[in-house]
Amino acid sequence: MLPVEAVVDEVALGRAHIGLAYNPAPHPRVDYRASSSQPVVLLVRKDHPLARRGGSASVHDMLAYPLALMPAAYGIGQFANMLAFAENIEIRPTLTTNSLTALKRIVASGSCVTLIGEFAAHREITFGDLAIVPIDHPLFLGVKARVLVKSGRPLVAAAQELLDWILHRMQMFAPNNGADFSQVSSQVSLPVLPDNP
Repeated sequence: MLPVEAVVDEVALGRAHIGLAYNPAPHPRVDYRASSSQPVVLLVRKDHPLARRGGSASVHDMLAYPLALMPAAYGIGQFANMLAFAENIEIRPTLTTNSLTALKRIVASGSCVTLIGEFAAHREITFGDLAIVPIDHPLFLGVKARVLVKSGRPLVAAAQELLDWILHRMQMFAPNNGADFSQVSSQVSLPVLPDNP
């Protein structure tokens, strides 16, 4: 897994055909093919006090528990830094790692809570192992996950097939799940795929 700026750079330089990034900055050589609202949430054990309480958590609630975070170079880590700056608070994580697996495991152990995009823990949430708690802060609400391609570069057949699968089958980007295609490059045509490939 690469930091968000590295994903954008890899696509912009043509070293990657497709990129998936969490709230990437605009780049003149990168087009968004899809965008999906993915607010930052607090990932906790299903029996955690914040999950049992229900509703959203304040920043104060979140900081009352040991926190595991992604490094600042990653999208979630950038948001933690922006929150610290905006609220003039110090966020001291118990653990910093670039591994989503490690973050989910430490949350499942009950040792920490973490900030995450809900899609990144979809399986664990679906199976009821972990729960999400919305965070009551405007900074965390407008976050987007995006599908990136190099501007003006036609994709080879295999990359185009993968892009089609992402756009139509990946739950967070599928058009019937609220994905936003309004910022898609005007040169993009989205093929219609059969329901049963």
